[in-house]
This record gives sequence, structure tokens and C-alpha cells, in this order.
Amino acid sequence: MTKSLTKLLSGEKNFEGETFENLDLDLTQLLDHNFEDCVFINCKFNNVNFHGTKMQNVRFEACKITGVDFSILSKFLIEMHFEETVLEVCTFSNQKLQDLSFQNSSLKECDFTSCNLQKVHLGDTDLKGTTFIDCDLRQTDFKTAQNYFFDLNQNKVKGAKFSQPEVLTFLSPYGLKIS
Repeated sequence: MTKSLTKLLSGEKNFEGETFENLDLDLTQLLDHNFEDCVFINCKFNNVNFHGTKMQNVRFEACKITGVDFSILSKFLIEMHFEETVLEVCTFSNQKLQDLSFQNSSLKECDFTSCNLQKVHLGDTDLKGTTFIDCDLRQTDFKTAQNYFFDLNQNKVKGAKFSQPEVLTFLSPYGLKIS
């Protein structure tokens, strides 16, 4: 067992400035932990329980995150950054996530229902099957994101940034023929 895994599973709850590498945290219970200025590199999170956990300026780099319910994080000062990370079937519902960013990542079948995502950056991120319902997406940057679709009438989108040709997906429900 690596030193960082031992420390993480030892019962200690507060981590500041820690780097965790190459951890496999399948089905781990990380309840009421506090991660501040921490980095997870090449870690696997499969159905990890983060109930009540605080994440302030936490980076996930080249991680694989599956089935994690981020909606049960502590609602206080959430700030997470995902780089080259795959997230599948994760839930972020009902969270204020203004300090969130994704770069070169993949979000498959993730749920952002009723989230505040103002000014979030989704650089070169694949959003296939990801749900945005009743979200505040004002000034969110979708310019280099791919495979997104959501109902513009069910979300606040003023000032959100999009680029062609991806923005044309919003016209698909109307059966228009665009050339």
C-alpha cells in the first residue's frame, strides 16, 4: 500500500497541499473529509462516497471517475478542476459550481440538474449524453466543447460562449435542413 493511500485511509480527515498518485479508490468511503489545494493524478474513483466532503482548489489530472455523486459534497466553497479526466455517470445536481473547470476531459452521461455553472470553462471537453436542466450557464464557455445538447428554454444561457458547428445542435429539434 502506498504512503498516500495509507494516509488517506488511516482515518485522517484533513488534507492540505497533498498529491495523491496512482490510487485505485473503488467503493471507498471518504466521508466528511477536507481536501484543500490537493491534486489527484492518475487515480480511479469508482462509486466513491464523498458525503459531506469539502473540495477547495482540488485538481484531478488523468483520472477515471465513474458513478460518483458529487451532489453530496459539502456545499461550502466547492472548487474543482478536471484535466484529461474521464467522468462517467456522475451526478453534480443542486450544486453551486462556479469554480469548476474541465480541460481535455470527457463527461459521459453526467447530470448537472439545477446547478449554478456560471463562468465554467469546458475546454476541449466531450459532453456526450450529459444533462443540463434548470442550470445557470450564463457566461459558461462551450466554445471548444463537443457533443453537448440541452434545451435553451430550460437553462439560463445569457452570455454563454459557443462556436460553430456545435452550436447548430440547438436547431436539431426543429427539423431544419441547414446547408
